Amino acid sequence: MKKIILIVFIISVSLQSCKVTQGYKVNEEFKIELEKEGDGGYQWRYLPIPEVEQINTSKKSIEKEGKIFVSHQKIFSLKGLKPGAYSLEFHFLRSFEKLDSIPEDQKKIIKVKIKK
Repeated sequence: MKKIILIVFIISVSLQSCKVTQGYKVNEEFKIELEKEGDGGYQWRYLPIPEVEQINTSKKSIEKEGKIFVSHQKIFSLKGLKPGAYSLEFHFLRSFEKLDSIPEDQKKIIKVKIKK
């Protein structure tokens, strides 16, 4: 009985740690929102892939009490051009930083599935 409970617990924990894949149709516009842009001069950038096109970006201000600097939520408008499963990569960097020098904690990968 203890083994069954342990196995069920391990399976439930492992399923919760899986990243959720978001699904969209080909040529359907979808949005990805990323927080904390503007803190320390950092900005989110989308690393483009041929199968998912960036249409537009916009910002939404986030006001926090006691902070002098304004933080933004960056909104990427994207469109899937071909069916398939893709990992969209976003980097959080300043304008003078190079892509090869970004630590892993400043990268965000969002999985999407584009359907016919």
